[in-house]
Amino acid sequence: MLNKEGLVELLTGVVDEVHQFDPDALGIIVFGSFAHDKVTEASDVDCIYVQRGTDFGSFRYLNYKIQEALQPYQIRLDYEDTIVVGDIDGVPSFYENGLLHGPCQFVDANSVFITVDPQLAEVLRTVTKADEKPWSRDK
Repeated sequence: MLNKEGLVELLTGVVDEVHQFDPDALGIIVFGSFAHDKVTEASDVDCIYVQRGTDFGSFRYLNYKIQEALQPYQIRLDYEDTIVVGDIDGVPSFYENGLLHGPCQFVDANSVFITVDPQLAEVLRTVTKADEKPWSRDK
């Protein structure tokens, strides 16, 4: 069974490969049971994609390659949303009043930010307020 460390290694390779083919594909945020290393046989990979621009080609290719990589492990991908990064200072364009909408509410301190740029990972961690939130299952 794939654990958190193995998943991060696998997805880092996928993100790097897809980014070489499509520079607008910037990464993925993994949250949920894999991020907390509390994986069971029923676990799926909960994720949010990170891309530049609104062309869904980046999303589709990243989604396809991640599903392909997970298939040998018989792990289901639970794609939740996409964060579109703006061109100015790497700040996500969906950032309003300090909050990102939708599934970012599930991103927490244990979430894994796999991006092609470590600075982008830090910006995303800040704007999603990841370090301020406990895991919802710990409540």
